[in-house]
Amino acid sequence: MCQNMSDHLRSAEEGGDFCLQKIENCLMSSNSFLLKDIVVGQAVDCVWQVTIEQIDQFALLSGDYNPLHVSAEYAVSNGYQDRVAHGFLFGAQLSGIIGMLLPGENCLLLEQQIAFPEPIYPDDTILISCTVKEIWKDLSLIELKVKAKKKTIDGREGQTVARGKVQCKIRS
Repeated sequence: MCQNMSDHLRSAEEGGDFCLQKIENCLMSSNSFLLKDIVVGQAVDCVWQVTIEQIDQFALLSGDYNPLHVSAEYAVSNGYQDRVAHGFLFGAQLSGIIGMLLPGENCLLLEQQIAFPEPIYPDDTILISCTVKEIWKDLSLIELKVKAKKKTIDGREGQTVARGKVQCKIRS
């Protein structure tokens, strides 16, 4: 069990040793990095357990009741394993990580480019990783590389379900 929020962060030197918790636990407290505190290679990882309830609540919130998202029968009859989670539901999880952990409370998300090479289904366990890729101190901007992979039953990383980049403005 992680003791505090800094346990979720990996420095540029640390590489792979980091603590993982479900995303709800990751976001219970927050960081507030200033631009001067952020370095290329700094990273955060969280695990998201996708639920039918989250998909249903997002459909209600967004008004997107596409049967691909809300009907398992429809999704399966169209070649999917189950209902497909909304792409922006993933985006909402990502927003929570960025706004609460890295860079945290001092950021404003300006732009995101996310691709979804594989669908996300209910009951999937998704490892979401965000790594500082570039810093523009003169503009108070950073770019994060985003990657999300399914975790297999035995805990290994599986298919990539989302990848891309996000730009954030950071309060100095």
